[in-house]
Amino acid sequence: PRSTEADVSATEATRPKRGGRAGALRRLSMTESAKRTTKSPLTAGRLLDRMRDTLELSLVDGTGSLDRVITSPNISSPGLVLAGYTERFPGHRLQVLGETEITYLGTRPPDERVRVLQLFFSHAIPAVFVTKGLPLPGGLADAARAAGVPVFGSTLKTNEFYSRIKPWLEDEFAPTTTLHGSLADEGVVIVRSIPI
Repeated sequence: PRSTEADVSATEATRPKRGGRAGALRRLSMTESAKRTTKSPLTAGRLLDRMRDTLELSLVDGTGSLDRVITSPNISSPGLVLAGYTERFPGHRLQVLGETEITYLGTRPPDERVRVLQLFFSHAIPAVFVTKGLPLPGGLADAARAAGVPVFGSTLKTNEFYSRIKPWLEDEFAPTTTLHGSLADEGVVIVRSIPI
């Protein structure tokens, strides 16, 4: 658990009482109740709204619904699924297509590329990101549109893209607790949601 503003120690709450001796400890009366809170589901649209500038994102027009729900904090590249091997493919994750994947797709004959992209988009992928401002290979936008999967372009290099999105996703999916506390002598109420 991370330390937060809601952590109050006896030493932080010390000061002389009015009319009392200097250095006397003020008695802190703190009541606390904690409960887990559930965030609203993360959708592709909310990710775009929150991270558009940070990730330098643009939506490829007409590729899919921004209402698609993101269920995992993990993000990965498709790897061997583009060669037709789907045995261990984590199709529920956000997917990133970098220079290697886009170049590979560009080398495939059009009919094979269409088949591979249909296989790729047959999984429950919430969204796809194409990095480095790379142009989409033929058939990708059509396959995404048919599957209802939004495709986003980013001008960031792939490594930089990962380094910016991973911490944000981890924070989005971190469980939180709401703490309610009160300083009885002062009538102060502290309400704070914190990651746990």
